[in-house]
Amino acid sequence: MEWILGNPAGLWALLGLPAVLLIHLLQRRSQAVTISTLFLLQQIQRESSEGRKIDRIRSSVPLWLQLLMILLLTWLLVQPRWLRPESVQPVAVVLDDSASMSAFREEALKELLRVLGGMASSSGRTEYCVVGSSLAGRNYYRGTELKEVERMLGAWEPLTGEHEFTPALRVARNAVGPSGVVLLVTDHPVPDLPFEARLLAVGSPVENAGFTGLEVREENGKARWRAILRNYGEGAVERTWRLASGEQASTAQTIRLEPGEIRVLEGGFPEGGERLRLQLEPDAFAVDDVLPLLRPEPRVLFVRLQGSVRLNPLVEKVIASIEGAHPAQPDGPAADLVFAGYDPLNPALPSGNAVVFLDRPPIQGKPVAGRILAEDHELVSNLNWEPLIHLQSSGIPQTENDRVLVWREDKPLILLRRTPEGVRQLLFGFDVATSNAAQLPAFVLAIHRFAELVRLDKPVLERRILETGQPLRVPIADPAAVSVEMRFTAWDGSEDWRREVPVTELSQLRAPLKAGYLSIDQGKVPLLQGVTYFADAREGDFRKASRQEEISGMSVELVRRHTEQDLNWPLWTLLVMALLLASWGWMAWRQSLVEGVAAVAGR
Repeated sequence: MEWILGNPAGLWALLGLPAVLLIHLLQRRSQAVTISTLFLLQQIQRESSEGRKIDRIRSSVPLWLQLLMILLLTWLLVQPRWLRPESVQPVAVVLDDSASMSAFREEALKELLRVLGGMASSSGRTEYCVVGSSLAGRNYYRGTELKEVERMLGAWEPLTGEHEFTPALRVARNAVGPSGVVLLVTDHPVPDLPFEARLLAVGSPVENAGFTGLEVREENGKARWRAILRNYGEGAVERTWRLASGEQASTAQTIRLEPGEIRVLEGGFPEGGERLRLQLEPDAFAVDDVLPLLRPEPRVLFVRLQGSVRLNPLVEKVIASIEGAHPAQPDGPAADLVFAGYDPLNPALPSGNAVVFLDRPPIQGKPVAGRILAEDHELVSNLNWEPLIHLQSSGIPQTENDRVLVWREDKPLILLRRTPEGVRQLLFGFDVATSNAAQLPAFVLAIHRFAELVRLDKPVLERRILETGQPLRVPIADPAAVSVEMRFTAWDGSEDWRREVPVTELSQLRAPLKAGYLSIDQGKVPLLQGVTYFADAREGDFRKASRQEEISGMSVELVRRHTEQDLNWPLWTLLVMALLLASWGWMAWRQSLVEGVAAVAGR
């Protein structure tokens, strides 16, 4: 049966062994006694003839009794505990997948293995569950082998942006139950962790400067890039940067950044440059040191106005505010989005994607009262509709394909219609011409969001600058297709892969977590070309990173839970006392014998 030390500090008692030996090395000076016979010499041993000095150790009963007593006393003080063979300790580890952990990855792995090794020695068997903090606790490893945990940690890459730990901690607690240990490994203190989780923070302040944003705009018919560079540290830094294309790079330029300073770098696209990137001299946090470049080409949205004289002035202003919208020409491509009016006396709607406004004067001139409620939908979420003032009108009849987005009490004001053919129509069931809708940001933003949905569903090539991990919306060129091909190449060549993505999983598709170059095709039809870069500025700030452990009392608790104490401790205590008394008794007998010899000699 395996056993462990309940109180390792008790091993200090072993210092009593050399102390006893030292005492026996220092012998007393022998007393000279004149006697008339030699028979008494057989009863005593010679102690010393030189006085108090170090002499060789001679075996004696008190010496062995005292050494044995020290050993038994040490055994009692270390409080040995016997492991229960059937004991099982579940341990769930939540690894912080935030990109900032990449600066402390090696230190995190070293400290985590140290802690897990200590837990493994406290129970008969340890069950490990290692999950990531992103994507609601994705599973990295589940098993009982610590070596497998170490192997898995070797491939761990923290690359995501800032996120909440609560969902992953909930998954971890459910995996190990109420008796298990949940450990969060991160780089900064997290107060009041839920689900009784313990904290292992391994961070420290790190000086960092990196890219935080990218913009490309047209100036005089030429594309120019503008990159934002920020120093997150508390000291001034000098960094070199260059514009690179493949293996070629421009002359390095040095830039000095004061603490907290934000600087904008600007330049043009060289002719014929492929896979361009801005590259900083690497530092401890290399994730934000590279910025791939691309000339964006959004999908063109062709729009057509099919309204009335009453609505045209307002609708024309809305169309002019939509970025990338172009009027559809009679001899050009068909309109992707139609802005139309709806007359209840002539109830005809466009057959394609449309924004439809009620085109009928109000029934009465009195504003409609009542509370406005907005549904939880991407078109109207976080928009304020309370200031809307409109007059009583007949509205647009609702069908089974409609979803009400905004209500006035029990009357639908804005509806989203989706036909079985996939056509989308945004319907405004009040007279916008006599309302204050044109003055409301919510009204314009809702139309902009709808136009963007229509644009994203247009199956033509788009070139975009993407943030790492950004959700992707990919249109389908062929409704009969079952998948699209996604290819990604990291900027440094560390990754180069392609995979088939089923159409059923496109709603969950995200950009890769590394900076690089991305393309998505359906057959021979290119749908998306883009570059990805890391843009979460919160992850580049290490001023709050520090070390902290909340596992000091955990080892003692686990030892008590999975072991039992030595039931023979009363016997060992009695033996220590018996050995002490025997040593004292032997030395007293020796002393009395010597005194007896001296008394006989003095007669």
